[in-house]
Amino acid sequence: MLSSRGQPPVTFGQLIHFVALSSRLRNQVLLVQPGSFDVGGNRCPILPQSIQEFLSDTCMIPLPSVNIIWEFLAPTAWKQEFDISPSLSGMDISFRSLYPPSHHCTNISCKRANKLMLKRSEARQGVLFTINYGAIPVWSLHLACESCHVNYHHNYRVYQGKRVYYDNIPDTLQIGEHQFAERQLINLWIKMMLLSWTSATNCARIYNLTFSTHSAKPPGWKFNCEVTSEQVYDGFTILSLLEDCHLQKTALVVPHTGQSRERFTEAVNARNNRFRLTGQPELLHYCNKCTRFYNGRLLIIFRHNPLNSTAYPGRKVSVVVIDGVANGHPCCAEPNCKIPLESNQHRFCPVHSRLNRSCAIIGCILPIASETRKTCHLPDHAAVEDVHNDRSQARFQLKERRRRAQVVHPRDALPTEMNNISDLVEDANLEEIFQFNRKGEPVPTESSPPGKKSLRAQFGRKRTHNEQLIVAPCGVIIARETFYHAEAIYSVIEMIKRTYRIPGTKPDHIFFDNNCTLAKAVKNDPFFQNIGLTVDVFHFKCKHSEKDQFCRDHCDPAAYPELRGEGGKQWYFNSSVAEQTNGWFGGYQSICREMHVDRYNFFFDEMIRRRNIMTVNKLSRDVLNQPSVWPLVM
Repeated sequence: MLSSRGQPPVTFGQLIHFVALSSRLRNQVLLVQPGSFDVGGNRCPILPQSIQEFLSDTCMIPLPSVNIIWEFLAPTAWKQEFDISPSLSGMDISFRSLYPPSHHCTNISCKRANKLMLKRSEARQGVLFTINYGAIPVWSLHLACESCHVNYHHNYRVYQGKRVYYDNIPDTLQIGEHQFAERQLINLWIKMMLLSWTSATNCARIYNLTFSTHSAKPPGWKFNCEVTSEQVYDGFTILSLLEDCHLQKTALVVPHTGQSRERFTEAVNARNNRFRLTGQPELLHYCNKCTRFYNGRLLIIFRHNPLNSTAYPGRKVSVVVIDGVANGHPCCAEPNCKIPLESNQHRFCPVHSRLNRSCAIIGCILPIASETRKTCHLPDHAAVEDVHNDRSQARFQLKERRRRAQVVHPRDALPTEMNNISDLVEDANLEEIFQFNRKGEPVPTESSPPGKKSLRAQFGRKRTHNEQLIVAPCGVIIARETFYHAEAIYSVIEMIKRTYRIPGTKPDHIFFDNNCTLAKAVKNDPFFQNIGLTVDVFHFKCKHSEKDQFCRDHCDPAAYPELRGEGGKQWYFNSSVAEQTNGWFGGYQSICREMHVDRYNFFFDEMIRRRNIMTVNKLSRDVLNQPSVWPLVM
């Protein structure tokens, strides 16, 4: 026990409490120090009267003893920050204050840079979402430089209408105007999205349901202690952008004003474009599961013509698999148009918006009959629209569309209003086919048999056709491409060439379900001269015609002995990896279906990047896999 003359003794527990609390008040103490105070020096500051009274009340220490204790314990409390828990405080103290990382102006062009401490401050109420204590009320303080007028916030500085984020990623990120979240919590939300297809809406619901009984705010506190789905997704976006900028050794700069959803659009598009140009970070990945090395042994390797064989003593064989998965986002209804929609509720992009006034029957160029119609004045076309409208509200049709949607991972776990067919997951092309019965009435049908009168119509939004993936047999996703209209062979060829345009990165073998058609298209293309093109073993045996001699001569995996395992009995590479990856990728169908194209691409690029990191880490735990990257050959 310690005591000063005439004062009751101070217990060891009170001293621990004193150190913990005073260490958390560092920023408040600095605000009242002289501007010339040396923050990094060995001299500890003097406690202002308000802080002395606070420590005396909370630690139950006599006020005259506070300065005496501070003199002895200041070096410990001032040099490091201790965590405060309700059990330690003894009175459920849950307030925190969020300050900028520095009390000095860091603008190199400012005459006060790193000299005098910033003294002009403003405090605002906020809410901090934590893992250990739930949602807690906080004060967010920003400091302003009176010389250069830079405003310093907890995560960024503001100058000339721009937010410039600090180089180091902080432990707490601002995810709303008055809302903050621990980086650890944001990473938890992202892991839930990555591993269990949890939407931002369900992440928010889980957090609020888990911590609703723990969260409390003082009377009159302005802000709700529940996180929203928009804030969850903003946390995902901000942390992903900051991590990307950290890897690129650049600063994240965004507008300070405007809506949150628009603030990061330019930065999101910049990263989307870079990923499209340079590919995923694991583009150059290889390991013993996706690349086979022949240590000087002689192997007969067949290429496009098995009759022409060449001996390659000592070489490697790398393999990738290509397949498509039917995820997509709303797009312009004009075929193959890649111009983004101004809003996901629109049918056409700004360039083709004039087509909104054209008949919805495919092939008809007549204008719509009125502002309330989507078809022209022709009776058959108007009758098709009437049938479509009746079906859109029919309960049986809603039930059928729900069945066909087969949503495994819903965006929202709670029931929502869904009374119209357009609210459900649409088909890939959204085209409807109508035949005419003997009475001349249009009847919906699944196909259009030849010789019968039928019309095709598109009344709703169009969605992109599929996402094409290039996957290594080890599970690493090499590339992703959105196919807008169809899985056309020449689109696949273009994707392969763009992905492997850097010399030395081409695989030696590509599995693709439609390689028999692709191989015919590229048989005279020098780019594919040394690339084996075969189909998966299952597809070759069960889904390809025995009469297709070209396929049997050029796309039979059995004609490539390097694909066989030891003894030639098993297959060395996992050629079904793309279909397995599609199971993971397809789980996001309901989550991403309403995303705008820029956020859609950003979301999937980030999910793939993080999944690849997880896959490579798993491969690294087995020393036999030896994951690495190919050196660039320029």
